Amino acid sequence: MAWISFKFYKNYYYFLIFWILELGTSIIKYFFDENSTYNNIDYSRDNEYFHLIELNISDLLAGFFVLFTEMQMKTQKTEEVKKSKNTQELIYNDYSIKRNKFVYVFIISIFNFLGSSIEYFYYLISDTKLKKENFEWLISVDIITRIIFSKIILKTRLYKHHIISLIIFVIGFLPLTLCGFINSLNFYILLVFFRNVLYALGDIFSKILLTKKFVLPQYLIFWKGIFIFVIHIILFIILYPLGKIDFDYFSFYKTKKILLGIVSILTLLPKNLCVMKVIYLFTPQHVGFLNVVVSLKNYGLYISNRDEKIASEIIITVLSFFVVIFGTLIFNEMIIINIFELDKGTKPGIIQREKIEMDTSILEEDLRNEEELEQEQEQDEIKD
Repeated sequence: MAWISFKFYKNYYYFLIFWILELGTSIIKYFFDENSTYNNIDYSRDNEYFHLIELNISDLLAGFFVLFTEMQMKTQKTEEVKKSKNTQELIYNDYSIKRNKFVYVFIISIFNFLGSSIEYFYYLISDTKLKKENFEWLISVDIITRIIFSKIILKTRLYKHHIISLIIFVIGFLPLTLCGFINSLNFYILLVFFRNVLYALGDIFSKILLTKKFVLPQYLIFWKGIFIFVIHIILFIILYPLGKIDFDYFSFYKTKKILLGIVSILTLLPKNLCVMKVIYLFTPQHVGFLNVVVSLKNYGLYISNRDEKIASEIIITVLSFFVVIFGTLIFNEMIIINIFELDKGTKPGIIQREKIEMDTSILEEDLRNEEELEQEQEQDEIKD
């Protein structure tokens, strides 16, 4: 057996779809977005506000998937009723599953909205223009908080391979954090830190809804969109009279801005569905793997826009990202280390142990049957 093995399940295609959509959207915005043309604070604030609107519209569009699912379920129920018309069925409903379902949705909506609104709230309270700096090193907060909250809330167990991956995280995070912290020391770091914690918590509660409350991903996205829509209405009523929301946002390059907004909305919905599928089929920690690759992509865009390029800093940062990615692959059991019993707590390792135990129990049972048969034959011979 090789020391290292790779596991690829068909559901990993959700990762690829997410990254393709993310990269495609970034390329389109990089070449067609005119954000860099306008350096005034009002434009940046309005830009963030309408980005929040785009996020909410994409969530609400999940209603079409909900409607399609409802129609499908209705058709299936009709067929089942026809088949079971002349048969008696025992109907059992566990109503505890539905209990507190919308409380969880409300909490997830609050976390999601606050996390997405960090930049907008920054512009509401600050007159300082945000510089294009490297905040991608704070991906460490996202990954670590997911592990901690999963341990506390979801009661997940940590095995040997998890401990090894945590050590690898530290090795990758240290230079990454030092380079990022020195070059981007300001108040905004605290806000990004807070945002990553909120996103991690939101995904933990999403896991509970998807697996324990049996909520489908499209339903969760749509219900979240409804809650956030109500928050938007309240926010608009408060901020519009104060002049904090300005619809002159579209006065420059109107057509281009609308087209970019449509592209953003159309890609956000499938990306959200992919994230929910990853949480449902795998764990919230797997979303950390999605995010660390996105952070590496964002760092590449940051470097391409920066005038001053320090080769040593770039090399250290990129290598650190790859170390962290390697650690996430081990933690999420995409890479299996087959030495020092590091594969013992992994899914393939558990399946292999169960198979061995099953084979052993079958062998023991066969031996017992053979012994009993031999004893019966001996008794028959004595009688004869």
